[in-house]
Amino acid sequence: MITGAKTLDIQAPAEDVFARLADIPGYPTWQSFVTDVGIRDEDAAGRATLVEARLDAKATTLKAVLRYSFEPTSRVSWTYEGGDLKDMRGSFTLTPAGQDGSVTSVTMEVSVDPGFKLGLLLRGPVEARVKSAVLDGTLDGLAQTFA
Repeated sequence: MITGAKTLDIQAPAEDVFARLADIPGYPTWQSFVTDVGIRDEDAAGRATLVEARLDAKATTLKAVLRYSFEPTSRVSWTYEGGDLKDMRGSFTLTPAGQDGSVTSVTMEVSVDPGFKLGLLLRGPVEARVKSAVLDGTLDGLAQTFA
């Protein structure tokens, strides 16, 4: 099981950060490990709620079907519905920071159970690199979209 959490302050209001995080089809432009996103279902607001994502795991490409839920301007979360992993869930939680609301503190939490076979590859230093790539890479990529 790979689990982790990281918080980063983003130089943008929570509304703008939420809009970027709610744009699931745009993830491949700023998340280096997400190579493709196909929309299977949307909510009444037109946000992708069920997606099939292709994930670059360096050694292989993985498929994950994820269900997203949204709490406008405060949270985007996902749960695993199928694919090449055993389980995957996570969230982005947004908290306005600073006096004028121009900064948003974003906490990403993720939990991945790669399953037995893939889990054999993800041990020790490899696991640490994957966790860092997911947490650091995602939040840094998000921050760069506002730079």
